[in-house]
Amino acid sequence: MNMIIGKKENNYEIGEFLSESGYISVIPNYHVHPNATSIDTMVDDIHHAIHWTYKNIHKYGGDKKRMTLSSHSAGSHLSILTLIKSSLGMKNLGKPLKKLPNFKDVLLLNGLYVVGDIEKSIELFSQYGMMNYVETFKDLFLNKTDYNPQDILAERKTKSIKSLGTEHITFLECTEDTNVKPGSADPMIKQVKRTVKKISTGYYLAEGDHDTINHGIRDGKEEAKKIFINLIKKYNKL
Repeated sequence: MNMIIGKKENNYEIGEFLSESGYISVIPNYHVHPNATSIDTMVDDIHHAIHWTYKNIHKYGGDKKRMTLSSHSAGSHLSILTLIKSSLGMKNLGKPLKKLPNFKDVLLLNGLYVVGDIEKSIELFSQYGMMNYVETFKDLFLNKTDYNPQDILAERKTKSIKSLGTEHITFLECTEDTNVKPGSADPMIKQVKRTVKKISTGYYLAEGDHDTINHGIRDGKEEAKKIFINLIKKYNKL
């Protein structure tokens, strides 16, 4: 969620957006296509950012034992994928991904947790002359595996996962979102509940479109800020 202007250190933005509520925020960058031609590269970036935050957040007044992970859209997909792969010790860039520090909660905004039929998508993009999307889908998804968090959980046995590295996950969607329609998170929520032994989940439906909360926060919209902060406070009280 690129919405905070703050001090920059090692490619991370240390922001003041949540400071009035007693929280500190860290906004990491990660490689995107064409600078990344693998989802594994993006997962690796997020994995490193989380470890960096855990080791350094005390320098900015934060508490490493009370961290919330939040992300938007593709970031939500990548964040939960990172948690799943690290919790299960799945290979990423050829090596098992090490476990992450535990979060108090995770807040996922407007995420899509399954990328659909890749070959069909490439065909449609080609028909409309959207060649940048064609190349992106070919590089990131074609003949690749383990990039859909929902599918990874679907292959696991019931209550076979001890933890996903968080006590709670909230899935937020918006009423007028045409990119990720309301209800898209339902199958993901079902798989989390089915496979993970100890976790709670929540769902919040906000008024607006795909970018209402994310862009609203960036643009100083009070209602967007209120929804976001209240959801963090609810599951990560100071």
